[in-house]
Amino acid sequence: MIIDFRVRPPIPSYLESGAFEVWENPHSPYRNQWEGRIKTPSMNGDMDAFVREMEEACIDISVIIGRMTKVQDKGRGNVTADDLDAIIKKYPGKFVGMPAVDPLNPDAMEQIERAADMGMAGICIEPFWSSEHMFLNDSRLFPLYKKIESLGLLFTTTLNFNCGDSTKWNSPYHVEQIAMACPDMPLLITHACWPRLTELMAIAVRYPNVYLIPDCYFYFPFIDTAKEQRIMYNHMLQNQVLFGSSYPIRGFKQSVELSLEQGQWLPEPKEKFFWKNGARLLHLDIA
Repeated sequence: MIIDFRVRPPIPSYLESGAFEVWENPHSPYRNQWEGRIKTPSMNGDMDAFVREMEEACIDISVIIGRMTKVQDKGRGNVTADDLDAIIKKYPGKFVGMPAVDPLNPDAMEQIERAADMGMAGICIEPFWSSEHMFLNDSRLFPLYKKIESLGLLFTTTLNFNCGDSTKWNSPYHVEQIAMACPDMPLLITHACWPRLTELMAIAVRYPNVYLIPDCYFYFPFIDTAKEQRIMYNHMLQNQVLFGSSYPIRGFKQSVELSLEQGQWLPEPKEKFFWKNGARLLHLDIA
């Protein structure tokens, strides 16, 4: 079994987002990360092919993480909770949703409550791409974090050198501050703060509610922190790391194969990485 904890499916709202544009534009600054990428048929907008590709890669469940931002660059996105809900209902049992909320929207608190009522697993907030850029530890965000915690939802955000308009937004310490303030809320950090990933791993050792979704910054064959990650994910952080393809950065099959190769996994940590940790967070009753 495999649970993919970060996908952006090829629906219209995502196809129009920066998440797809940077992997299709021949002038994209991301071209230095295209090396070895195999484009799959679903990436042209075929959801049925997307589900087939999931199944062919032995992925049972994928977690769709939304995006709701106010920028026009690589962080651009207007993917709503209703978009996610439509996919979940069309393909029952295949998907779990974590919609995004614009933290500066006057009804952000109500959107979080509505997501919980819809049966969503968590909430994504990426404040460095709001109309007023904010750090994750901005005091205005903590009431939202406390609401997410009170509703028993997961919290996720993206953090790496590409988030926001400069590298200053990528701070593992801000994750630590949230972890301290909301000890009962799991924090899932996609891209795992690369290149400051080693700092985030240390924070995760200290705070059991911090989870890494290193996705491509683990499985890229040219990533420089692979050895450190391999050691930590097989040992000290084996309970706090989750597989994510980060589709469309790579397709399902390629991301699974690269993650298997890169991990040099011990048997039990491998199961935890690919599905057991995810099943626990999603409260799935899987023997």
